[in-house]
Amino acid sequence: IVPGVDTQPFVSPDKFRNLDHVPSSMKPEEVPIEAMRPPHVIVPLSNCEIEELMPVLLTTTIDAGVPMASFTWYKNGQPLYEGNRFTTKYDIYTKTLTLQVLAARPDDQGTYTVRAINPVGSDETICDLTVRPTASIDTRPFIQPDRFAPLEVKAPPPTKEDLDKMEPPKVIVPLENLQVTEGSPVLLKATIIGKPTPNV
Repeated sequence: IVPGVDTQPFVSPDKFRNLDHVPSSMKPEEVPIEAMRPPHVIVPLSNCEIEELMPVLLTTTIDAGVPMASFTWYKNGQPLYEGNRFTTKYDIYTKTLTLQVLAARPDDQGTYTVRAINPVGSDETICDLTVRPTASIDTRPFIQPDRFAPLEVKAPPPTKEDLDKMEPPKVIVPLENLQVTEGSPVLLKATIIGKPTPNV
C-alpha cells in the first residue's frame, strides 16, 4: 500500500454486503426440473495489467442458467465487498458480467474469481490483475559524480606587465540571488579583477 493513502472505506463495514449480482425473483421451486440448467462460462476473464490510479474493468461472458445464477466476486480467495470503488453489473441479453474498480491501487493487485451458482450447478472463471506503480522521478545523475571535473575558467598566461604590478583577486560585482522556474536557463554573473588574471 502506498504510504499516505487512506485505505479506510467510505462506507461503514457493517453496511457492506458481498459483491454479487442478485438473482431473479423466480424461486427455484417455480422452475420445472426439466427446464433447469447450471450456469456456464462462455468467455472467461482475461489477465489484466494496468497503471496505478487507472480504472479497471474485468469482463466475462456467462450463461446464467435456469433459474438465474447468483454471481459472487473474490479476490485472493476472499469475498469482495461492495463499496465506492467496486461495482458489478450483469447484462441478461449479452450475458456479460463486469467488475469495475475505480482508481486502481497497488493493494488491488491479486487473483480475481467470479463464481456463478444456481440450484443445479456452478461455474467460475479466474484472472490475475497486475497494478504497475506510477513512475517516480529518477534523481540519479546522467553522469557518475566521480566523472565530474571542477567547473573552472583558466586564466591566460600572465604578461610581463602583470608580473611587474601584481594585485590580488578582488570581487567588484558579486553574484546575485536568483529565483527561476524549473527547466529555465540560469545565468550567474560576477566581476572579478586581479593581476595576473585570476583563475576562477
